[in-house]
Amino acid sequence: SRQLSCEAWPASALSHQPRPAMSRPPIVLVHGAWHGPWCWDLVAGALRERGFPTTAVTLPGHDRPGVLSRNWNTCGAYLKAVDAAMRDAGPDAVIVGHSMGGWLAQRWLQRSSCRAAVLVGSVPASGALAGLVRFTWAYPRAALWSVATNDWSSVVTDEARIRNIYFSARTPSDTSAFVRERLQNESAIAILQLAFSLRPSRVKTPVHVVAASEDFFFPLEEQRATARAYGTELRVIEGAGHDMQLEPQWRELVQHIASVAEEPGGCEKPSSAS
Repeated sequence: SRQLSCEAWPASALSHQPRPAMSRPPIVLVHGAWHGPWCWDLVAGALRERGFPTTAVTLPGHDRPGVLSRNWNTCGAYLKAVDAAMRDAGPDAVIVGHSMGGWLAQRWLQRSSCRAAVLVGSVPASGALAGLVRFTWAYPRAALWSVATNDWSSVVTDEARIRNIYFSARTPSDTSAFVRERLQNESAIAILQLAFSLRPSRVKTPVHVVAASEDFFFPLEEQRATARAYGTELRVIEGAGHDMQLEPQWRELVQHIASVAEEPGGCEKPSSAS
């Protein structure tokens, strides 16, 4: 079985690699804020074993795990990286976005289309403002320092805080320690841009929403609202925290993504959920 390791992963696992054409649709994974493509390692490996050509996007400034220096990239720069990966993957690709990566996927889908999309613990269609307020309420000193200095590294320097905001209480301690070593600073500009709401009415691609029952940033009520906005039903991974792709239940997420990718007629938007 796959286990997290504190050893550095090979560069080939962290960057986009051209892969031979296969019968199954390509899958493009987009990581969230403070993370990098390394957070998809378990999921990407399992999807490749199932025959899906899988790419984990490296957003600009997120190629040095553990580095806490300031990142001044914008969401526009991130979107260019997503667009390049999706163009390489082709129109039959499935885009999967976690957290900020879900916000980027939704923005990309407002102007482009693909086979299907899966939002994983995503910034809601209403934007990330409520999540930022939630963090500020829980950790006022870290939040105010981050705003005052335009330096958001303090969000990911305390292991107890990392466990609370990214994981469930039952997550193994070696998992949170592994993640702490790799989390990096996030762009203050991009964080502010995430507060802007999105426009689901402009999206023509079928969108599926997967939520964690114990998500600190974006709880189930916000995820249900996003699912309703896209006319789909919410899928919930019970007992998982925000970083569900790194939780013990990560195989459930793989199954959700694979089932979406295997659905026929991916170009038709799902019917509205009741």
